Amino acid sequence: MPIVFVGYGIMAPEYDWDDYKGTNLKGKVALLFVNQPASDDPKFFKGKALTYYGTWTYKFEETARRRAIATLMIHRTDLANHGWEVVRNSWGSSLPEE
Repeated sequence: MPIVFVGYGIMAPEYDWDDYKGTNLKGKVALLFVNQPASDDPKFFKGKALTYYGTWTYKFEETARRRAIATLMIHRTDLANHGWEVVRNSWGSSLPEE
C-alpha cells in the first residue's frame, strides 16, 4: 500500500494553503500531522485558535473525499496541545500505553 505524506492534510484557499497540490490519494494511505500550521497571526488560520481545518473530522472527511483507503495522523503534543492520553481515551482502551 503506498503511503503519501500530505503535511497537515489541509486545503484552505482562503489562506493560500494546499497540502494536496499535485497529489493523488486514490487507493493510498494518507499520512499527515495533527492540527494546523502554527501562527501568531490571527489572519492566518486564526492564529492560535483551532479552526475546522485542524480537527480530526476535517482531516478524515478530506482524505475520504480524495479516496484515500486509510488516514494516519502523526500526533505531536506540541502541535496538538494535548497529550497522547486524550487520543487513547477517545478511542477506548485498545490503544497501547505510552
